[in-house]
Amino acid sequence: MEQPIIITAEPTVKGRSSFLPRVYNWMTAGLALTAVVALFTASNPALQKVVFGNSIVFYGLIIGELGLVITLSAAVRRLSAATATVEIASALIATSFLN
Repeated sequence: MEQPIIITAEPTVKGRSSFLPRVYNWMTAGLALTAVVALFTASNPALQKVVFGNSIVFYGLIIGELGLVITLSAAVRRLSAATATVEIASALIATSFLN
């Protein structure tokens, strides 16, 4: 007679408990970088004039950010895990600067 297969949730819980803190650490780093770039932009009148004084630059930054998100979303399924990690991290850093 065959042994019954016993399925437990233990490996899933261990994997999830190590994965979520890394995700939240990346999110925190992205928000911190966005805050630093925003503080730098807000405290630099010349940079404010470039961004808000020229509608082409302003809308170019918005369209560039949307294009980056769309490109990353389309590419994430065809990338390996290691490549996706590097590309997603660099894209999120670029998005932080565009915000």
